[in-house]
Amino acid sequence: MDNININEQNNMQPFPAIDIALREKTVKKQKKAYFASFLWKLTLSLAIMFVAEFVLAAGGKIFTAVLDALSKRGMLSFYMTLKDIGAVDTVSAIFQYIYLLVGDACGLLSLYFLTFKDKSYKPNREKLNFGWWLLIMIICFGIGGVGAIIGAIVEVFICLPATITKLLLSSLSGSNLIQEMLYANDSWAYYFLGVLTVGILVPVLEELIFRKILIDKTSKYGFGAAIMISGFTFAVFHGNFIQFFYAFSLGILFAYVYCKTGNIWNTIFFHMGYNMYSSAIIPLSSKMLPDGFSDSVSEILEKMSNINTEDPLMAEIAMKHATEELWALFDSPLTIFGAVYSVVTVCFYLLLVFIGIILALCFIGKALKIRKGMMLGQKGTKRCAAFNWGAILFYCLGAAAFGLYYMAQYLIIILGDLL
Repeated sequence: MDNININEQNNMQPFPAIDIALREKTVKKQKKAYFASFLWKLTLSLAIMFVAEFVLAAGGKIFTAVLDALSKRGMLSFYMTLKDIGAVDTVSAIFQYIYLLVGDACGLLSLYFLTFKDKSYKPNREKLNFGWWLLIMIICFGIGGVGAIIGAIVEVFICLPATITKLLLSSLSGSNLIQEMLYANDSWAYYFLGVLTVGILVPVLEELIFRKILIDKTSKYGFGAAIMISGFTFAVFHGNFIQFFYAFSLGILFAYVYCKTGNIWNTIFFHMGYNMYSSAIIPLSSKMLPDGFSDSVSEILEKMSNINTEDPLMAEIAMKHATEELWALFDSPLTIFGAVYSVVTVCFYLLLVFIGIILALCFIGKALKIRKGMMLGQKGTKRCAAFNWGAILFYCLGAAAFGLYYMAQYLIIILGDLL
């Protein structure tokens, strides 16, 4: 009788292989639900951010159009005066930065409140000494420069059909919106607001979103999936291929640093340092050079290259005149300093990129050794983070953002003269 009971009890127990499979399936389901829970909240927050920027920008355009219409009817004469002296264009350009800042703030606040009750898994604190801090800052320029080159190449191929169409229509091509914002206006107010926004405030907001909140809320199953999500979502958030590749590489690096040190201020300073070069250091040269200086230099250099060398005497006279015109542009110490400053900043940037690439290659080996001591998660965790219903929502939002951006780019490229 006892033997029968024992056999019946053994028959009721599942086979070990089936038990393991069921547990793995349950864990996989839990992981997908965990990552989906955060990703739909991130998607909603970014959607709120994009809508806020669009509403503010559209409202500004409508308001400006109304003022233009009223001024054409003989009303608001002071508005026409402000427009003639360029004040209206300056204010419009400044408000582009305000829209960007308000949008990022809306995204941060919405994500914070949506995830407020979710459990956080904060990395352990570890001090980053100055040597490592400097090393990582230079590496930012290396991987950022390579990513920017890749993005520019991809952008050329994506916009090539529209550019060919534009050339057939004998018109001009478009440019990147962020570059237009950084270099669109020569006023000091615009310059300082660009430094404050792109160089200081935006890095703080974006690091809190894509590093602090994101990694703290997605590290339950290890840092590996959290780092991947941080880099990818940060890249998609920019909404274009010009910025996608360098944003992805920098996002991975910043996420790695935060997971290793547990100090968000490290990544904020790295982000600020990288943005400051494009928003503060390089644009400063335009403040020292007179209007149209680069165009004048390009015209003179083109004239020099097209001098007819068949008649040596006439060629010598033409070259002399062109050289005199070129030197005449440097009519003040500020202009000379501005030209030298422009060359030095560009060369120094290229040097930083070159050294940063070398250091990044050397850093990979060190990083692989460091990663062994980090909680990178179990096998299959990244797959669960990449394939769930929350991730699908994020992919849809990213596809919509990229689609709208390149639709606008095509319109700008093809119909730029008519818009």
